[in-house]
Amino acid sequence: MKKGIIVGLAIIMISIFSIKLSENFNIHESSIDFDILPVQEVLLKNRAILLDATITKDNEKLKDANRVYFEIREAGSENYRKANSTNLNNGTYRVQTTFPRSGEYYIRATVENNELIKTSADFKVYVDKA
Repeated sequence: MKKGIIVGLAIIMISIFSIKLSENFNIHESSIDFDILPVQEVLLKNRAILLDATITKDNEKLKDANRVYFEIREAGSENYRKANSTNLNNGTYRVQTTFPRSGEYYIRATVENNELIKTSADFKVYVDKA
């Protein structure tokens, strides 16, 4: 009888220990990196501007994200305007936009891929007068 109780307690303790190990096990989160650049060298107000975001996941170009969009705001403003991108199928996502005024703007990109959503840091651009 005592042997059965000891075996039962050992099984319960092993089960609890296994559950604790699985709770403490860290799953590796994918690394997402953004490289945001304007296509044109000179950005002019009220002109069509192309912005590219090259996105890598674990050092491989992410060619098939579910959705990538850009958010653009003028310096001094808290409001971003969204612009959906076009997938160029090579890890680069492009948006066409215009800037209504010359000055400093901040751009960030957000990628949605399966259940992962990640937003880049702000990228600063300067828009010149036409």
